[in-house]
Amino acid sequence: MKVVKLDGVNSPYGKCVDCKCATRSHVLEYPDYEEYEEQVFRDREEFQASQRGDDPEEDAEYVIRYKRLSEPEVMCHKCWVVQREKAANFLRKNTNKWGEDMPNNITKIRKFLKDWSYFDFSGLNKNVIPAPDGTDLAVQTLRKSVKSFLVGGEEE
Repeated sequence: MKVVKLDGVNSPYGKCVDCKCATRSHVLEYPDYEEYEEQVFRDREEFQASQRGDDPEEDAEYVIRYKRLSEPEVMCHKCWVVQREKAANFLRKNTNKWGEDMPNNITKIRKFLKDWSYFDFSGLNKNVIPAPDGTDLAVQTLRKSVKSFLVGGEEE
């Protein structure tokens, strides 16, 4: 059948990728699910016929069910806060250096932005988006400058 990711479904508990405690606080990667059809039996005769191996009736009803194939990648809030603070300190330390010499630092900048999005430090993947703080605004500015650099908006 088809393998899907169900982003809108609450993630099951998993082990934190850092401290291994049980949590579902911050979902980094949703689990994979296999989609399959299952026949809904209206009465005992339909069920017994299916057990004997008889073909189902033409008007048989089917429902779509999902079987979890992999575990979610999750991080507890305590570890997430520590990771966010490390990333914010790294950004504060390197912002000026990156702005001055973007061509030589583009790989580091893109890796930083990818990690920032992966851990969802800005909270953009949540239903209620928190008010951006100074670090979030610095990341947005960095994204815009990388985009303008890659598109060629600022030429020297």
